[in-house]
Amino acid sequence: MGQKQKEENEKELNLMRDRQETQNGTSYRGLHDLINSDLCKTVQTTLQNNDKKEYIQTRLQKTMNDMSQKHLDKFKKSV
Repeated sequence: MGQKQKEENEKELNLMRDRQETQNGTSYRGLHDLINSDLCKTVQTTLQNNDKKEYIQTRLQKTMNDMSQKHLDKFKKSV
């Protein structure tokens, strides 16, 4: 029972420290590190590429909607 009580006390202390870091703003460094991480850069690049793809899809759809049947058939054969 003594070991279990120690583990419970340790968990409680860790939770209190985490709360204090959040309340005191000392977790800023972790956020700063995340912003400068490769993960953040990868996410930004992926989102930018998705925006570009969405724009291209929209423009292509509008262009295809304006094409005549003859041009659509010709385009289908070329793809």
